[in-house]
Amino acid sequence: MTVDFNLHCLPDIDFNHGVQSAVNVVHNLKRCEIKYAVLTPTYDCDVDSVSSFVKSRRDKIKLIECSGVKLVPAANVIIKPGISDINDFAKLTVNKTNLIYLSLPDIFDETLFDREIHNIMYKHKLIPVFSDIDRYILTYTDDQLYKIFSVPYACYQFIISSLLNKEILKIARELIANGKCVLFGTGIRNYTNQNLNYNVPIKQFQKWFGKEYFNFYMLKCENLIK
Repeated sequence: MTVDFNLHCLPDIDFNHGVQSAVNVVHNLKRCEIKYAVLTPTYDCDVDSVSSFVKSRRDKIKLIECSGVKLVPAANVIIKPGISDINDFAKLTVNKTNLIYLSLPDIFDETLFDREIHNIMYKHKLIPVFSDIDRYILTYTDDQLYKIFSVPYACYQFIISSLLNKEILKIARELIANGKCVLFGTGIRNYTNQNLNYNVPIKQFQKWFGKEYFNFYMLKCENLIK
């Protein structure tokens, strides 16, 4: 696994990290041979403007950069009414690609989902990356999940350790088998050996598809952010 597709560690923004704590997280990624980390601080349109958010994110990244791990700027955008009406929405994409991370609401609103996702995809011409989708597999109904998994070209981000849950594992495998793009985050939050246990589901993944396919799939995912 060469990319952490959902990292929260920016100082004073994510999980109460200070500079040293955030640096420790990045060094932990390096120990785990992660080459790229997609930084996904949460963006709330009711709290901040896009321009001030982007500036703050850039300044914080400069504080924790280190050789060996490329920090890729992105944002985890909360889906709420009118989010897709922001003119400079594209500035929140992953490394200026057409990928935009979206955080689903705890209570699914079909009308809200339809409007905002339609505008994001057809007005802004962006591809949704539904973050922490493993959370919603356990709380949303089958019909709601079907709607989310039917979004064309969408990507689905899982925390790798969630694959230890058989229900989540089944859906992740089905998504990949159906040609959907599934991305994994390590879930690393601090500098402890406990955070290295994500290697267990990675080995399972290699076993399901074979090491050769695993390497090919990881390379394919890596190319998304370049």
